[in-house]
Amino acid sequence: AHPAGRTVVQEQGSEAIAVLPPAEPIDTKMMDQLYSLPFTRKWHPKYDKAGGVPALESVRFSITSHRGCFGGCSFCSIYFHQGKQISSRSVESIISEADSFSNDKEFKGTITDVGGPTANMYGMKCSRKAACDRTSCLFPKPCVNLDTDHSKVIFLMKRMLKWKKEHKGTNIFVASGIRHDLALASDDYIRLLAAHFVGGHLKVAPEHYCSNVLKLMGKP
Repeated sequence: AHPAGRTVVQEQGSEAIAVLPPAEPIDTKMMDQLYSLPFTRKWHPKYDKAGGVPALESVRFSITSHRGCFGGCSFCSIYFHQGKQISSRSVESIISEADSFSNDKEFKGTITDVGGPTANMYGMKCSRKAACDRTSCLFPKPCVNLDTDHSKVIFLMKRMLKWKKEHKGTNIFVASGIRHDLALASDDYIRLLAAHFVGGHLKVAPEHYCSNVLKLMGKP
C-alpha cells in the first residue's frame, strides 16, 4: 500500500474523476523555506474595486505552524489533501513570521491564529516507517506507534508568550480547532491554552452525543 493512500477513480457519465493520494509530507527545513517566501498577505489587485476580500481579514495575520492531521474523521477532507503525517515548522521560522508582522503597516497587534488543521498536533509524529492502512491514528483507539507528547507545542506556545511580552500591546490566539481527546492527556497544555490563547471561546471539532453517530464520524 502507498504510505499516503491509493488513487481513487470514479466514473462520472462518459468521463472519470481521479483523486490522487496526498503529496508526500515535507520536512521542517522545506516547510521553513516555504513560509519564508515574501507573501504579501493581500488580495489580488483585481479585487480592489470590489473593496477587497473580507474573508481574508480573519487569516491575514495568522501563522500556519504545521500541516496534516492524523484524526481521520469520516466527514473531513484534510487527510485526502494534506495527509495524516504532520509536517511542522521550526519555532524559529514561526517567530520570524511573527516578527515580519511588525513591519506591516496593516498589522494592528493581533495574531489571530497559530495553528494548523488541528492545533495541538504540532510536532507529533508516527514512529512507524512502513506503509499503514489506518485512516485514523486515534480512532477507535490511539495507535501504539503514535507520539502524542504535547511538549513541542507547549514549547512553541511559551516561546510565543515570550514574543508577546517583547512586543507590548500584542495579542496571540489559537483559533484552529483542537483534538480534545489528545488535549485531555496534557493538563499543562489545556491550562496554557485556556489562560493565554483563547479569544472568548475554545474551538472543539464537531462532536455528537449518540455513540452510533460518533462511531460513524470516527470521533471519540
